Formats: sequence, structure tokens, C-alpha cells
Amino acid sequence: MKARKILALCLMFLLLATTSFAQSINVTGKVTDKADGQPLIGATVLVTGTSIGTSTDFDGSFELNVPIGSQLEVSYIGYSTITVTAASVLDIQMQEDNEYLEEVVVTGYMTEKKQI
Repeated sequence: MKARKILALCLMFLLLATTSFAQSINVTGKVTDKADGQPLIGATVLVTGTSIGTSTDFDGSFELNVPIGSQLEVSYIGYSTITVTAASVLDIQMQEDNEYLEEVVVTGYMTEKKQI
């Protein structure tokens, strides 16, 4: 009987220790263009090295629950990728990357019906 109590106590201690190491923080923020302050709609915010992430909404805002001390990688087409340390509130300003903007190719197709 005494062995069961000790085993139960050890299991409770392990569960408490595991949950204390798995602490997380709720991160909210806004991603904008550094040049004009306009929100970047659809920018990707990803915890580095994981698949935990989200994208910004119509006003550039995002919310994400991440482990404390995580690094966040923020990316958007035509902008340089930024890595920041997770905090409760983040205001991220992204710089345009003109090197990639010159490589865009646009192809269009059109059909037209001729009527007499």
C-alpha cells in the first residue's frame, strides 16, 4: 500500500514538472510595410523550426499561442524575411526586397467570342 502511494506521488510530480516546462505565451501583433505603414494582408508568422503558425488578417493583425522564448519567422512575398523573439505584443515592420520584385513574370490568357 505504501509503495502505491509513493508511485502515485511520483507520477503527480512528473505531471506537474512536465506542465511547468510546457509554458506558452499568447502573442498578438501587427505586420506593416516599413515605408508607408500600410498593413500587410496574408503575411506568414511561423514559429521557427515548427509547423505552428498563422497569417495576418485584413488589417495586418495576428494572434498565436507559442512556447515561451520561441523565435518567430515573418515572411511576405516581395519583402525580406524577419526573425523576432516572441513577446506578448509585437509591432513588426517589413522592408521591401527589390531583388525578388524584379523576378516576377506575369502571363495572361484571353478568349474572345466573335459574333456577327
